Amino acid sequence: MRPITILTDSAVQFTHPTFPGFDLVNIIPLFPVEKENQESFRLSASSDQDIQIILKEASQNSGHVFAILSSGYLSALPNQILRLLRVSSAAPHIIIIDSQTIGIGTGYLVEKAAALAASGESSVEIETTIREACGTLYTTVIMPDIRPLVPIGLVDAAQANAVSILSIQSIFSLEEGLPTPLVKVRNRKAAYEYLVEFIDEFEKLHLIAGIQEALTDEADFQIITDHLNEFYPDNEWLTYPPNAAWKTIFGKNSYGLVIVSNEESR
Repeated sequence: MRPITILTDSAVQFTHPTFPGFDLVNIIPLFPVEKENQESFRLSASSDQDIQIILKEASQNSGHVFAILSSGYLSALPNQILRLLRVSSAAPHIIIIDSQTIGIGTGYLVEKAAALAASGESSVEIETTIREACGTLYTTVIMPDIRPLVPIGLVDAAQANAVSILSIQSIFSLEEGLPTPLVKVRNRKAAYEYLVEFIDEFEKLHLIAGIQEALTDEADFQIITDHLNEFYPDNEWLTYPPNAAWKTIFGKNSYGLVIVSNEESR
């Protein structure tokens, strides 16, 4: 029996193809929800029966199970697991951590937990470390089209159509897992300038990652690259393509920034 199993979901995005403890991680598939629903999430998982089987197998094969999941405002899975555990007559002991983010942010937490587990850290130490690390994650999203947020109930269709017609770049942050509007700007250059201002709110950076399509002109991010080279020379600037979950929630033309701070708060 392995000491620890880590469950996550397919909205996760890892910063490394493999990492210490990779073999301890099991990924639960998520699927896009195309129509508006009462719960207002964009991603759902398999049937209750399938999830029950996954949870049972993980608990039988491990001493401790961690479920480090994408935001419960965007994915149905965290609440689905909680509901199944509440109604089960013999519920397995599973530590559920809602990352309150998605993609690279969730992946960072999973990688960190896996590395701790592989090094033999206790489940108590892992839980404490990962819950504290959740408070160091900051995700900012720029959306040229906010219509993907209509099914979540954050904007109405008329408002989304107006923003699209005006070619406005809407900037959101994930606050406690929910996309929260920050500001609107007129073009991509202004959006990148805003991201530079956002970066400057931090004194120390552990990780800074850009989310952009592979075919995006590298000059688009040059303002950030130049700023980091001048003021944060010790931080590597990493870029990743948006995964399928990111595109489902924020739209195929969205882009953004993920920061892991060394500070507990800004």
